[in-house]
Amino acid sequence: MEMTILLCPKRILHILLMLLISGSVFSQITVDIKKKPIKEALKEIESKSSFKFFYNNDLKGLDKVVSLKVSDDNIDSTLNQLFTDSEISYQKQDNNIILLVQKKDETTKKNQKEITGVIKDAIGDPLIGVSITEKGTTNGMMTDVDGKFSLTVSSGAVLQISYIGFKAQDIPVGNQTALIITLLEDEKMLDEVIVVGYGTSSKRMLTTAISKLDGKTLESKPINTVGDGLKGKVSGVRVFTTDNQPGAGPTFRIRGGSSINKSNSPLVLVDGVERDIVGLNPNDIESISALKDAASTAIYGAKASNGVIMITTKKGTSSAPTITFEASVAHQEKVQSFKTMNSADFISTMRKAVAEGKYPERNFANNYAASSGNTESSIYTTRYLGEGESIPSGYKSMVDPLDPTKTLIFQDNNFMDRYFKSAVWQNYHLNAIGGNDRVKYNFSLGYTDDAGIAIATGYKRFTVHGNTEFKITDNLSVEGAYDYSENVTEDLPDNKTTFLQRTFSIPNVQRVFWPDSDIPVHSINKTTIAPDWYAHYYSRQRTQKYTTVNATLTWRPFNDLKIVAKGTNSDRYSRYDGFIKETNYKDPRSATATFTSTTRRNVQLYANYLKTFAEKHNINLMAGTEYQKTFSDALSAAAEGGASDLIPTLAAQPTITSASSGKTRQALLSYFGRANYSFKDRYLVSATLRADGSSVFAKKNRWGYFPSASAAWIVSEEDFMKDFPVVNSLKLRSSLGQTGNNSIDLFDATGSYNVNNKYDGMAALYADVMGNENLKWETTTQFDVGIDVELVKNRISFSADYYNKVTDDLILSMTLPNTTGFNSVNVNTGKVRFYGFDFELHTRNIETKDFSWTTDFTYSYNKNKILRLPDNGLPKNRMNGRVIGGGYDYIGGYYEGGSLGELWGYKVKGILETEEQADNAYYDTRSLGFRSSDGKNITGRKAVGDYEWVNREGSTLRADGSVQIDDEDQFLLGNTIPHSTGGIGNTFTYKKFSLYIYLDYQIGSSVFNYQYGNFFKGTFAYNYNLHEDVKKSWTKPGDNTKFAKFFANDADDGNRNYGRTSDVMVQKADYLCIRDITLSYDLSAKFLQALRIKKLNVYLSGSNLHYFTKLVGIPPENAVSTTNSSSYSPYPTSRKISIGAKVTF
Repeated sequence: MEMTILLCPKRILHILLMLLISGSVFSQITVDIKKKPIKEALKEIESKSSFKFFYNNDLKGLDKVVSLKVSDDNIDSTLNQLFTDSEISYQKQDNNIILLVQKKDETTKKNQKEITGVIKDAIGDPLIGVSITEKGTTNGMMTDVDGKFSLTVSSGAVLQISYIGFKAQDIPVGNQTALIITLLEDEKMLDEVIVVGYGTSSKRMLTTAISKLDGKTLESKPINTVGDGLKGKVSGVRVFTTDNQPGAGPTFRIRGGSSINKSNSPLVLVDGVERDIVGLNPNDIESISALKDAASTAIYGAKASNGVIMITTKKGTSSAPTITFEASVAHQEKVQSFKTMNSADFISTMRKAVAEGKYPERNFANNYAASSGNTESSIYTTRYLGEGESIPSGYKSMVDPLDPTKTLIFQDNNFMDRYFKSAVWQNYHLNAIGGNDRVKYNFSLGYTDDAGIAIATGYKRFTVHGNTEFKITDNLSVEGAYDYSENVTEDLPDNKTTFLQRTFSIPNVQRVFWPDSDIPVHSINKTTIAPDWYAHYYSRQRTQKYTTVNATLTWRPFNDLKIVAKGTNSDRYSRYDGFIKETNYKDPRSATATFTSTTRRNVQLYANYLKTFAEKHNINLMAGTEYQKTFSDALSAAAEGGASDLIPTLAAQPTITSASSGKTRQALLSYFGRANYSFKDRYLVSATLRADGSSVFAKKNRWGYFPSASAAWIVSEEDFMKDFPVVNSLKLRSSLGQTGNNSIDLFDATGSYNVNNKYDGMAALYADVMGNENLKWETTTQFDVGIDVELVKNRISFSADYYNKVTDDLILSMTLPNTTGFNSVNVNTGKVRFYGFDFELHTRNIETKDFSWTTDFTYSYNKNKILRLPDNGLPKNRMNGRVIGGGYDYIGGYYEGGSLGELWGYKVKGILETEEQADNAYYDTRSLGFRSSDGKNITGRKAVGDYEWVNREGSTLRADGSVQIDDEDQFLLGNTIPHSTGGIGNTFTYKKFSLYIYLDYQIGSSVFNYQYGNFFKGTFAYNYNLHEDVKKSWTKPGDNTKFAKFFANDADDGNRNYGRTSDVMVQKADYLCIRDITLSYDLSAKFLQALRIKKLNVYLSGSNLHYFTKLVGIPPENAVSTTNSSSYSPYPTSRKISIGAKVTF
């Protein structure tokens, strides 16, 4: 796949601006200072360069008035001019400059000595950039990349050591000349900062259920999307892949969701603004927070009933410029695959079954996969070897199992291997970061190329990320951010279920190419497409471009008040181009083009007031408003009949087959507020309120109000806890609140008209959606109680939450009488409950000078229960169920007291092993009743080797009072939604080596493996591929197997043992996955210094390495009621083994 990246002049200008802004700090010094104190001159130099000055305010000479004018001069020349005739000197450490007093005479030198040292943390790792100052002077410096320093001090000196996040120390030098200093973490300063709605909070002061993941966990991993790196890592959040094709986005579920048939996807915010997660480069992410309870999400109101995912991208820092380049390349291959028979086993199995089946003559006719009578015109290669004929090149041979005197020849082409092959994945990322107290910047470029393990698939992504913050004055700053992502996907047909499953059905005996040509063979019918045929005739490419630009103005009129204004414009542009050449089915050439665009404009204005009274009372007040408008446009067309395969455009196709366009607009206006109060930083309470007005509802129900309240008690601050030194921190918290779900179709409330019609030759329209002006949002009320604990000097920390959320006013479809002219209308009726608990644990198991071991563990348990459905007069108001026993009971569907995701089907009682058992078997309404003993079909009867199904007590009997097996005889076999998910990760470090091992899991889900069952049917007129497990089918009495006798074309000629949902093919989708193993090594700094490299890290990483699961042949993450569903993609998971390097300058 090739991709040409085209950027319009506007986009080029944006990128150049970011480059210029980011690059300005690397320029030479240009200043024009007139009669200002040196102190003011230093500030001006800082504002126009990347240099930062460190000095004591009492340093003599700072008040001297000077004038200075330089243009594109270097820093040394500039400072030498500035400090002329003063007593100031300086030392440089990269872009940090320490101002000193000039040494006066040799006497002073005699009373000084040079000391060296190294500064490390508690586990022995060197600390870079630690400040070392001789107490009472301005003499000082910072540690280098190895944590080392060298400083000349006076006799009797005391060193002041300080570093952000660690406790400061005063170290008397005494007679020492070589020091080894260990800094200890300052627990108060290390209190983690959590992103919350319209602000931040320390983890200690949170009263809500929020989990945070550091963006570093996504780095150096062979992943395409953010979701690929999050599976099982955040408690309460299930991340799973519904389509493993490169470029497909993940699915998120926070605490199970909130609805029955409306969206259960959480609100995703990137830097505080709603946008698509697809196309976001994982390397650009600073942190990810999951807002899980109503107290944390109610501030987002109508869109937050399913929780909120908040992604913060990387920003600039006050530090010397750092440039990082990372490159990695991976080998990838499929993880899951069906073990289908080779040609010899297929022929042997199928020929024997056909001989006992309804049409034994097909063993000798043309165009049957296992037939000995195929000719050169057949797509199948199986045939008898002619007398005196040599085995053709590329063919194999075997003795005919029906006639040992004859030899069969055939090809053995594994179409699974032809469709799925190993491929290359590669990723490159360049980042520049730095700044000072006036300007901070971050800029990155990224490129990912995933060749795709399936033929004619692939994904390429190009990203640009830029963020710059300017401190205009001491109380006014502006921040600008730019994100651009271009994603190009070589795509499979939209209904991957049909496409891939039918591809899997091709037996190995089929030809790849027609004899003596390079024209690929199709397959048995138009919808069963061989991989080489598809690659030859089809072309499908989807291009998606995402652009987000925002600006944030922050004003602090006084210390306690902050006012923020933010504006964002986000564009999503998508283009699909498809072309099909003229095929051997004589279908005309056809071209399709689709264009869609979505523009989302968002404006936020809010104020935050923070005040402390009497050193005990703290208040934090926030209030604001937000307005968002979304513009969506679409245009698509299709045409056919072109004269050449060389011009795959619409213009080259003379006959238009379809054309359509669309244009929609919607808006959301919101007002919100939050009040936090704490007493002694020990007793915490919080309340929020949001009012949302949405254009998708009728005027009478346009506004919704979503309140919440929460409280927390930091028990560990109480005096009585001093008797429990093992407990470092203990916090209890609880919350209650409401959120909404406004993800309805655009015209559900107002109704709509179909305008694409004619009547009597004239344009006409008619109402096609019945509106309901009483429709309002689904409302979810959630209660949460939680605990946060840190133990044994913070070596063990965990959080646990129990939650119960109930969604009322569910939006469901109510069937209407046909006299209304409509099939149904959406109404608010029904109630559903989601409940469970989340748990996350972090331990620092071992911490020594050279070795450390940490563990992270998450567990999430979620269940649901339907509380109320529309009153329909049926028991438990069951919807989409089946009546049994003449209307006295029902099974399946949705019903009050039941759960979402229930999976119903038949249960096997046993296998009929004798004619007597078959004669006395239950009448089976779905059985065609074929027996090879008489060659007849008698509906309802069974044959030897068939399943006997369990009869459900109370189900309808036959007219003569005997038992029958029909759709009423189904049982609850499982649930497609797992009740438990989570993960466990261990990080081991030894000196400069690091090893990370991560596994995730799900428990409690099942799936009807329709595709696996198809391999037992022998369908498509005996031309369907067979699984290796067909060899385990019953053949004689006494066989210990769960598989009924294999019958040729069980679905159309036989008794349909495998043509129904049953406990034979319903399989557990539980799994434990070795998701990630990464081994990395930091190369020696001494080796790198000569190359001016600060750090070089090399690594070997593997993802999706192995699944432990009982599910056969398909990915277990996306459990659905049946794999024969358009919402299911059998595209296998990709296992990647990558090597990479990250170099920092």
